[in-house]
Amino acid sequence: MKKCIFLYLFILLQINMYCQINPEAKRANHWYFGNGAGIDFSSGTAIADVTGNLNSWEGSASISDTNGDLLFYTNGDTVWDRTHNIMVNGLGLFGCISSVQGVIIIPKPFSNTVFYIFTVDCAENLGIKGMNYSIVDLSLNSGLGVVTLKNQFLFSPSAESMAATTNCSMDSVWLVGHEYGNNKFYAYLITKEGLNATPITSSIGTPVTIYESQMKFSPNSKKIICYLDLLDFNFSNGTIYNSIQLPLTGYGSSFSSDSKKLYISSSVTL
Repeated sequence: MKKCIFLYLFILLQINMYCQINPEAKRANHWYFGNGAGIDFSSGTAIADVTGNLNSWEGSASISDTNGDLLFYTNGDTVWDRTHNIMVNGLGLFGCISSVQGVIIIPKPFSNTVFYIFTVDCAENLGIKGMNYSIVDLSLNSGLGVVTLKNQFLFSPSAESMAATTNCSMDSVWLVGHEYGNNKFYAYLITKEGLNATPITSSIGTPVTIYESQMKFSPNSKKIICYLDLLDFNFSNGTIYNSIQLPLTGYGSSFSSDSKKLYISSSVTL
């Protein structure tokens, strides 16, 4: 009898930071995922939270302010505000509830009110909608926020993976996605001036020929894993280089807090 065992690593906070004191740590206080599931870390202990309205088969994203108070959350299709109501103009984003890393929220550097939502399509749609971004402005609607810009196209077709990383000064963020069917990475820089929609592209590594592959940065921003490869990342210019093909691949992956170890989930047949 054969059994396939899968270990799934669930990553909600995808922005990596490698700083002695992390001023952004409390942005991860509230998680919403699955079918109405949630976890509240505000007390320092994980407490179940079933107040959310999110439904997602795979990727989701939520964000709090630097004090740890919930701001909003999304499954890549719908955006809910901190009162768990649908945000104004918060329907119809081009993410997909069955995409591995279908959505990520990135605060605009040095802004307390403007946030980017990046989405990628899924295998069921052949990645055709690609990677897109929307903007949330929390200075509007009495602080509950409005999606002021929606579904701005970046590239297509997209794999189901993306990741972001920042530096200790928090003055810039790199968002990286991958095209489906080849080895092309797209890196987008976000600063206090906003998103630079002209990407830095790097064609390196194994072509991504499956959609279900997680991408992850090391906490020090120097390494990135995608599909079958471990690669180097240059934070100063957004280039990806020096690919090392790994002996196996898995659904999930992550680095140790000191960036010295890499953990990969995989399937085994018994």
